Amino acid sequence: MSGDGLPQGGRGMLTKFCPRCFAMNKWDATQCGQCGALLDEPTGNDFVERLIHALDHPEPNTRALAAQLLGKLGDARGMQALCEKAQTSHDMALLEAVAEALGNFRSPESVAALTHLLLSSWLPVRVKAAEALRRIGTPEAFKVLTDIATKDSSILVREVAKQAGGE
Repeated sequence: MSGDGLPQGGRGMLTKFCPRCFAMNKWDATQCGQCGALLDEPTGNDFVERLIHALDHPEPNTRALAAQLLGKLGDARGMQALCEKAQTSHDMALLEAVAEALGNFRSPESVAALTHLLLSSWLPVRVKAAEALRRIGTPEAFKVLTDIATKDSSILVREVAKQAGGE
């Protein structure tokens, strides 16, 4: 073991992601080999901006965690970024996290994004979208549950709609 608690030579196996382009760099690098950014350079002025930036991180767990945190923070900038990801992402785990996070925003934009996700081909995403619409609880959200979720091919999605009174 080395003095930092890592196995001898362990640091050579670790990598750093660039805060700008997310390129992988050696652990001891100070500048990104791809874009030239300083590796300790912040990506934004505040936490919300950094979380929005992390929605494009190459690590799937980081993307999903960023989405969850944006939902908990309730910032409108985060909601807009989550709505955009709902429309453009093809990452099922991220879309599940986006659906759950959007359930914390009572806005027409979040309902529209969740409606889009409810039409997704992936069952886990549709279930999360239906649950989120139920949590939002606005008349628009209930209308979507009535119009779409009750016709869903999955009994799980239909059951969530029923629990919300969307039958």
